[in-house]
Amino acid sequence: MTAAPGIPDVFRCPRRWLSFVLLPATLWAVTGRADNEACDLADLEDRLERMLELIDENYLYPEQLDYKAMIVEGLAAADEGIPDLVVTHDPALGTVRVSTCEQGLDLALGTRPAKQDALLFLTRGLGFAVRTSCYRGRFAMSCADLRDRVLRGLSETLDPHTRYLGQDDLREFKIKTQGRFAGIGIVISLAGNRLTIKQVYPNTPAARAGLQAGMIILRIDDEPVTDLGIDQAARKLRGRPGTNLVLVVEEGNGTPLRSVTLVRAEIVLPPFEAELRGTTLRLVVSKFQRGLTRDLKAELNRLAGVSYIKGILLDLRDNPGGLLEEAISLADLFLLEGEIVATKTSGGKEQRRSTASHGKDDLLLPLVVLVNDQSASASEILAAALQRNDRALVLGQTSFGKGTIQRIFQLPQQTALKMTIGEFFGPGTMPIQTHGVQPDVLMLPITVNGKGINLSQSSHRRREATLAHVLATSQPFSPRGQTRLNYLVTDAQPPRDALLELATQLVESPRDRRALLDDYYLGQLAAVERAMAEAGLDWRVDERAAPAPEVRLQLTSGSIVRQRRVTLEVLVHNHSSLPLSRYRLTCRSELPGIERELVLGRIGPAETRQAVLELDLPANLTSGVVDLTCRQADLHHDAAAVARLLLQVDIPTPTYRYTLLGQGERELHAVRWCLEGFGALPLEELRLQVRSLTPSAGKLSRDQFALGTDLDAKGCLGVEVLPGPYLWRDDLELEVLLTSASHGQLFKGRHRVSRVPHGASPLPGDRPTITVQRDASGGIPLGNPLVLRFEVEDADGIAHVVVWNGKRKIYYAGGNERTHLVKIPLSTGANYIRIRADDIRGTAHRHDLYLHHWE
Repeated sequence: MTAAPGIPDVFRCPRRWLSFVLLPATLWAVTGRADNEACDLADLEDRLERMLELIDENYLYPEQLDYKAMIVEGLAAADEGIPDLVVTHDPALGTVRVSTCEQGLDLALGTRPAKQDALLFLTRGLGFAVRTSCYRGRFAMSCADLRDRVLRGLSETLDPHTRYLGQDDLREFKIKTQGRFAGIGIVISLAGNRLTIKQVYPNTPAARAGLQAGMIILRIDDEPVTDLGIDQAARKLRGRPGTNLVLVVEEGNGTPLRSVTLVRAEIVLPPFEAELRGTTLRLVVSKFQRGLTRDLKAELNRLAGVSYIKGILLDLRDNPGGLLEEAISLADLFLLEGEIVATKTSGGKEQRRSTASHGKDDLLLPLVVLVNDQSASASEILAAALQRNDRALVLGQTSFGKGTIQRIFQLPQQTALKMTIGEFFGPGTMPIQTHGVQPDVLMLPITVNGKGINLSQSSHRRREATLAHVLATSQPFSPRGQTRLNYLVTDAQPPRDALLELATQLVESPRDRRALLDDYYLGQLAAVERAMAEAGLDWRVDERAAPAPEVRLQLTSGSIVRQRRVTLEVLVHNHSSLPLSRYRLTCRSELPGIERELVLGRIGPAETRQAVLELDLPANLTSGVVDLTCRQADLHHDAAAVARLLLQVDIPTPTYRYTLLGQGERELHAVRWCLEGFGALPLEELRLQVRSLTPSAGKLSRDQFALGTDLDAKGCLGVEVLPGPYLWRDDLELEVLLTSASHGQLFKGRHRVSRVPHGASPLPGDRPTITVQRDASGGIPLGNPLVLRFEVEDADGIAHVVVWNGKRKIYYAGGNERTHLVKIPLSTGANYIRIRADDIRGTAHRHDLYLHHWE
């Protein structure tokens, strides 16, 4: 990349640039970096060679191995650690170019490289990047972490469940299978990009401290959690027994923050819970971990001695699976005879069938099994075995569809490869992979509550068939006949409780199950009609079929969407002489989180109905082109597309300036931020968090701000830096995070604060600004490839600019170049473009684009 006209040659390479301006060379440094050390690739080469051998010898489908993809993704995975590394692949020529800020290397992969080629090209390409990078010796991670990223990137090209496990990953895997760890006793999830407590286990530090499901975790030990994934956050919550942990939590939008200090303890996760519901024993199996069947037998024997049990309800909902042998042994406990599971390993070379054997402990009570779309793997083995041997009625939703087997292969230094080595099938070679277990009774919720009316299931639920690099099953699939039932979900009757009621009746009732299901159907139909009537909708049925109506949609915001709530005006005209029954319109995008249903019920002959449909854009979307497909359906017509829209989005994001102040006799620091450009975001739900990344240089007088109350009349606020033991030696690095209660993280930046002498003039600064060029109408010019033009400005000076397309870095520019032009080939469907600019003080700005491309 050449320097812009008028810029001295010294700015061509960020490494020389930073030395030139005498700033500390830590712009991309994080804890654990490899300062001034040369990455030794010998360990990577040895481990890589061993991994490729294991894959070649043991992978389920060796004929499907794509060594070209392994090379490309393995090299590209290093780009987070090497800031100026860009890996580009030309499929037509069969070449890969490895570029750093000064040099480039072309690798001719050919049409179908072999295993030995993968080893050669990966070590050669990474070695080139390490030697020629302008950031060598100052990578954003240690050489060990860089190695792990390369091996993980390679492994993830095979299928969703094959993965290289670093030391932390392997430790995490063992914890999940053993069910014992030191922590505080909570289950966490990401809800709308916010780290949320999903469950609190009883008699744990979290329960004793008053933590509850639904609380939002903002900080773990003074570190914001916004950039942490689930696994990273879980690792931070765990630790040695007896050690302290401090959480900052929020109970709900706008509620005061609460700091909670907990003491970690050993947590033993129960693999199951037993609950008597009348004469029905409900067994909730949450995980197939070691010792499950043994412990469950003991509990059943204890309960049988004190209670009368008429039947068993086996609840496998949200069970992600676990150990194959535990699923087999638990199925054997409920079966007198019959096949449980068949497995096939690499290339079909080895096949094994597990069958039930009659034993004195077999449980022969009536049995109903509950599953949902998150019941996976080992739970699907158990459900399929009980269903196909006519031992149990399966109720719920089609399960997740994970039908592959993984094995752990140990690698040096407490690392491993978790690899898919087999596929399993239900009795009669029933394929589970991607298809799941189809329940005998498919339960479809109709929700009528305070949030609205919903008849459809979300199209963005994660299942095996939706994952990248998913493997297809090797066996043909034959759909199973099933009964479909709707059931009502209200605020007073959540979905889990509604299904429990029916399942318990099926276990306990001496009546014919078909008659019971018929009565349940009629009862739920009447309940839904009453709930719809209370919501102001006519839900009556007319058996005559009217033709599809005319539908018109119009955006109220004009051609450019500039706020997160999108409003569509809907006009539905029934031009027939017959009424439409149970009419609904559903609009959704391929971008997760954009989905809404408008239920209108009965539309009379020649009647025109007007309504408003509102959809909320996700928090991380600031600009781009969003697709929207709307489909209509009624009692007599399946969903059919009536409109496809492309929405040009340009949402203003908050910006800020900051000023560094010297004050007092000992040159104390103070930092003042002024914020503006909040658009439609209410100040009451915005929070600013500040964290010192160099505590030795001083402590912050305050680290949490509620903008609704803490901003002064000029839109500014400040924090004082109290003296630390090394104030005169160290600069201070601050991290600034702005979050919204409804939209999550809005921006995150870092400042390196140099000392400002007492009496000196204030030192102003701001974060980089990124401006994407738009056409005359205010939209992004579309084409394939996309020609993306943007400008980057910052008064402090730009260190570098990087662009990603999805997970792949596609562009790097160092120095003070202001104008950038990038050509980006678009894939059909969703394209995620990310632009990041860092200035020489370490302050970063990120601009995200979502672009939907239709052929």
